[in-house]
Amino acid sequence: MTKVITIEYDRIPGVYEPIERAVEHHICDECGSPDIGYQGNTYVSAFISGSFSLVIIVSFYAAIVAGFITYNLKICVGLGMISLIASLIYFCLLAYVERNNDKHLKCKKCGNEHVT
Repeated sequence: MTKVITIEYDRIPGVYEPIERAVEHHICDECGSPDIGYQGNTYVSAFISGSFSLVIIVSFYAAIVAGFITYNLKICVGLGMISLIASLIYFCLLAYVERNNDKHLKCKKCGNEHVT
């Protein structure tokens, strides 16, 4: 992919001089397509995501049901804390994965990944 930098001029009514800005475009060397996007190389697996979702939802609704049945605040808060802690761990895991995700350019038409 080749990086092409163009300078565009925008005219705003009432301003005497045009505003200029540099715009970067990426063009694929193989097919010439300007349809370039970023692709990440890491993700959270479906098993881990599903497991955390199941724990969060089940413990949340179990806390509500246990609170209604027993009228005991200790049981309700204990099960609710499991849901809160699991969601906190899950969101920290997502933030860690996204922060360490190396995003690189890839042509959406032909799949070329080489940037020149």
